[in-house]
Amino acid sequence: MDYGTLAKELLNIMNENSRMKYRRDVADFAHGEMSILAYLCFHEDGVCAGRLCGELKMTTPRISAALSGLSKKNFIFKETDLNDRRRIHIFITDKGRELVIRKHEELQKDMTRMLRLLGERDAKEYVRLVGKITAFEEI
Repeated sequence: MDYGTLAKELLNIMNENSRMKYRRDVADFAHGEMSILAYLCFHEDGVCAGRLCGELKMTTPRISAALSGLSKKNFIFKETDLNDRRRIHIFITDKGRELVIRKHEELQKDMTRMLRLLGERDAKEYVRLVGKITAFEEI
């Protein structure tokens, strides 16, 4: 098997895949402001920025910029820790929660439609392979 040729084909497919709407939405949930909102909504509200950096594997400057943007849009608010005034806790607003839930539901529908088009066997195999690839720590 020529793995180099196969890798080239995969890169071409992934490039086309990145242009698809559902893929852009997944990327936003994984890397941008939406990932912060999703974390606050579905995992833990009221966390410090440092915790977000660790949990979301994002740099401090990226988190800081995203939090600034989210604050300006009224999707989050910040509160100073009463016991340690150096610590700031990040909370999602109702407006932010409504946005992330709506976007998550839209993404779920898009992914369901895509998996349905694959058929049962291929959909299960796709999910299995994506899970296997995601489990790799380094490629």
